Amino acid sequence: MAANTGIDAQFGWATESTAGTRVPPTNFIEILSEGISATYNRIERQGLGDSRRLNRGWVAGTTMVDGNTVFELSAETVGDLFKLAIGDVNTSGSGPYTHTFSVGDLESATVQVGRPGTGGTVHPFDYTGMYVNSLELSASENEIVQCSIDWMGMAEDAGGQTLATPSWGQVSWFTFQQGVLQIAAAELCVDTFTISLNNNLENRFCMKSTNAGSPTIREANIREYGGTIETDFIDLTAINRFINGTEAALSLVFTSSESDTLTISGNVRFDGDTPNVTGPETLKQSLPFIFTSGTDDDTAFSCVLVNDDSTA
Repeated sequence: MAANTGIDAQFGWATESTAGTRVPPTNFIEILSEGISATYNRIERQGLGDSRRLNRGWVAGTTMVDGNTVFELSAETVGDLFKLAIGDVNTSGSGPYTHTFSVGDLESATVQVGRPGTGGTVHPFDYTGMYVNSLELSASENEIVQCSIDWMGMAEDAGGQTLATPSWGQVSWFTFQQGVLQIAAAELCVDTFTISLNNNLENRFCMKSTNAGSPTIREANIREYGGTIETDFIDLTAINRFINGTEAALSLVFTSSESDTLTISGNVRFDGDTPNVTGPETLKQSLPFIFTSGTDDDTAFSCVLVNDDSTA
């Protein structure tokens, strides 16, 4: 019998040709949690008269979708999500394939969440016009790298579509212990890390003849790509980069196998804090950083995924 619990949930998506026009999901991943939901605004009548004390009626207002998805990071399947989060991809090779992502125009996706009801049915919730507002990678010892995506979308369809039949391929997981982080070509032993890609999207509501009440989603500011490293306070090298404003090359490489790797690299500026003594413990140091370049985006940031997927 079906469990009728979260273990029956499913999550799938597909890139849209036209933002907001549904396409059936073709990519599927196992998720840890999801928090995607729609907000339906109501416009309340405010007039006074006729000694009315209760609600005088209402009309529908704007609708928008947001929320997050959290999952364990694998080498396979996630390339399409990186493309949605970053913009452009160039694929080369032939098993394994090398997918090089670079900053470019963002595309939208249709996202389907299968939510199990206790009545024995997994109900499809389809979300269209979904853009990746931010993507975050993080991990510490004895953990699979976690990926969290914050979405912004246009519309929700609860139960109006067919629940997709997922296909679960063989995947390889990236773990904290598989990672190697280098700053200025020197390996650094880190306790935890976070990589954050923030696209700074906004909802714009305007009068229009089609999809009235749903937002147009657009970039509203400079993208903020960066992260934080937690490590021991070793010497003055790291703090002097912060104090003197010295930029450096950063590289974070995960190797699950020869054919399954993820490399995030670029030129970074460090924004940090002075390490303080708070007790007899080893001094720790937090190293926040921002991907930056005075020349072009490709110099500032690069993401390269190697796997057995022919497309990303």
